[in-house]
Amino acid sequence: MVGLPETLEQLNQRKVLLLHYNKLATLPIFLGAFRQLEELTLCFNHLTNLPASIAQLNSLRVLHLHHNQLSQLPLELNSLPQLEKITLWGNAFSLKNQALLSEVFDRVALVF
Repeated sequence: MVGLPETLEQLNQRKVLLLHYNKLATLPIFLGAFRQLEELTLCFNHLTNLPASIAQLNSLRVLHLHHNQLSQLPLELNSLPQLEKITLWGNAFSLKNQALLSEVFDRVALVF
């Protein structure tokens, strides 16, 4: 799967969404409608960035992003009140970006 079907938006009451091992290069804006989502697994895809709408996931606790092609994160993620952990290993983060993100996301466990 290289894109998410729009019918997925109808499942916006889910608490866990597993979208790993697809060939996703982008995420749809409607992902922000999953307000009750607590865990989002997007690892082993081809993501180079995340939509700003991901910062609307106020119930999100764990975000699995390892093994993508990310080199930055939207800083708005830091405003998610429940966010505890983001997995990031296997991405394109420079050491400088890792250090900067670790400072900015001081209350979230970033796992590089």
